[in-house]
Amino acid sequence: ASSIPLLGQLSPQTFRTYTRAGFPIGTVFYDGEESRKQLEAALLPVAKEFRGVVSFAMVDATFYTRHALQLNLKAQWPAFAIQDTAAQTKYPFDQSTSLTAEEVRKFVQAFASGSLKPSYKSEPIPKDNSGDVFELVSKQFAQVAFDATKDVLIEFYSPHCIYCKRLAPVYDELGKSLRHNEGLVVAKMNGALNDIPSNDPKLSIPGYPTIVLIRAGDNKIVQYDGDRSAESFVEFVRANGAHPLSHAPLKIEQIHAQVQGASNGFTPKDTRHIEL
Repeated sequence: ASSIPLLGQLSPQTFRTYTRAGFPIGTVFYDGEESRKQLEAALLPVAKEFRGVVSFAMVDATFYTRHALQLNLKAQWPAFAIQDTAAQTKYPFDQSTSLTAEEVRKFVQAFASGSLKPSYKSEPIPKDNSGDVFELVSKQFAQVAFDATKDVLIEFYSPHCIYCKRLAPVYDELGKSLRHNEGLVVAKMNGALNDIPSNDPKLSIPGYPTIVLIRAGDNKIVQYDGDRSAESFVEFVRANGAHPLSHAPLKIEQIHAQVQGASNGFTPKDTRHIEL
């Protein structure tokens, strides 16, 4: 912790220094020089009190609004959030509450004591989820993904990823072919709109599409690294799942042309914010 200032400036140049220090980052967003000076004066004692627990840092919201949104904050200033990069969790301060030294102190104390719950961005739970591929959202992730009675195949995708778009007809065909297997769920989750409520490193998604199987029984997570043909997915589930698998004939001829040349493409996760 001695390698970083008590209440320094967080930027793309200093972010790695803060993460290497090994402590969660208490990020203070300001929107002007006057705001910065006021917040710095007010929060310096709090930063000193919790040194070695949370590393406090100032961020210019004018330039790094996107980083605030990544921490599940609204673009309203000033703002504060704690980011635990090691645990892959984030704790946005309630923006309906005034950002005073006392309120921040109570917030950080709650985090330090373990009583603060992390925030996970989520789409609403779909009213109708009867399609061939289950639409998974953060709010129901644990319930569905870690259902010990089922093997669960999940594609994490982004709607802006061209490789995900090209994979879509293959994955839809896969879901249709396998949907009669009662011990299997074929699911997909929009990673741009849903956080993954897990700190398991095998669910740390570097980009899209990323595909994993969570096995029934022991909930072992197996990452997929083969080609993106429907047949390969079937064999992956058969080899790594806990339940016997059968599948209907795959109509791959209709979709082969759409995925030609993009079978192994990958779009890195969007990190166009302060972590660059």
